[in-house]
Amino acid sequence: MNTHELLRANCEKLWNLYKTNLDDLKALQSTLVDDILPHLAFELELDDQHVIWATEWLEDTTSMFHMLRRHSFTRSHAMESIRKGLVWRLDHLKPILKFVDADPSSSHEYLARCLPNDMRDPFGRPILVVRAVDFECSSTSEADVLKSRVLAQMEALRLHLADVAKVQKERPPTLQFVILLDLAGVSVQKANLELLSWVMRDVIPRYPGQLAAVFMLHYTWTLSGIWSLIKRLLPSQALSRVFFADEGELREYFTMNSLPQEYGGTVPLDSMENPLMSLAPAPQDTHTSSRTSKSHPSGDGPVRQAIGRDDTWNSPLSARSFMNPFFGYPVLLTPASPSLTSSSYAFPQSAEEKPWQSHLRHGRRRKRDLAQTLLRLFWDRWKTRTPKIASIVLLVALFFSLRRKAHIATLFQRLGKLRTGPLTFGRFFQTSQ
Repeated sequence: MNTHELLRANCEKLWNLYKTNLDDLKALQSTLVDDILPHLAFELELDDQHVIWATEWLEDTTSMFHMLRRHSFTRSHAMESIRKGLVWRLDHLKPILKFVDADPSSSHEYLARCLPNDMRDPFGRPILVVRAVDFECSSTSEADVLKSRVLAQMEALRLHLADVAKVQKERPPTLQFVILLDLAGVSVQKANLELLSWVMRDVIPRYPGQLAAVFMLHYTWTLSGIWSLIKRLLPSQALSRVFFADEGELREYFTMNSLPQEYGGTVPLDSMENPLMSLAPAPQDTHTSSRTSKSHPSGDGPVRQAIGRDDTWNSPLSARSFMNPFFGYPVLLTPASPSLTSSSYAFPQSAEEKPWQSHLRHGRRRKRDLAQTLLRLFWDRWKTRTPKIASIVLLVALFFSLRRKAHIATLFQRLGKLRTGPLTFGRFFQTSQ
């Protein structure tokens, strides 16, 4: 089976799953928006802006379908996972998006370039161009900045898929995208394996099912040999999405009009429009979560537009957030100066460059806050094993209970023999004295 037939089969299978489970998906979304979100908003004391931002994600049919599919369309498991994902988005992702401003004038606006809307793969899916050299970093601080940009990139891709799906009313929606991964200039020694493992462990589970295929380009024989060993350990589902291709094989699947000049097409990549740069702002009313196509007049980047403009924000930060300088204690983030609205939100390191200030929410480090954080970390670590531990404790308690009952029964039997024997219990007691 060639590449085109294999990806066609995968695409048709996904569309059939979508159509078959669409009613259950709509019912799940209704429950999430009408029941789960209000309780969570009350529990976390969310304001209207946070509720609107959370509602937009829950109403994203594409994202919810992938979450439901990841849990084999089991409603209860998917609902619990979505609730945890929503808490993660509020505690971790939203503060990050406030600092990562994808300004079009920036030289590092995105780690991936999305090709224009008229350049798609044969099944209508968006095409992303990713250069592996853009993921190289030489220090821990650069790695932290890179991670924040990766999360902002994934959120922008999610919004783009949601926008594409909204305009496709007469055919199944676009549920995935295709990546052209350029490996030019990358060696095994320079590979950022720590970042790769972080993406696979922490990012992909937050955005499941969005990747349809990866075409490896400009790879070396060393990387090809490593892949020939790794693929023996991967499941067939993963193998059906990874392809090592040259320009000829790439043009065989795509067309010349769907590729940049650097990969066998006609138009240079740098001269192409990037649809990710035209994302519209989030709504400011509570009755709708649809985004308009009008650009924000202030010139904010699409990531800030996606979370809404708020120049006077006083954002709470989770005690367990990796951005929290007082880990274990709840923190409030406040603007350090009126220059907060500038286009640089890439976690500057010096105090003079920081556009925000962090303050302990209660003014001091309270022991109860630290104890609460430790208890939550302990629960997150052991909650999956709680049923097993409880079962073991119950069995041990039952064992000692039965053993105690047997001991008491033996004692009563001995007492009964004393009453019916030659000595009464009273005489036995007197004799024992």
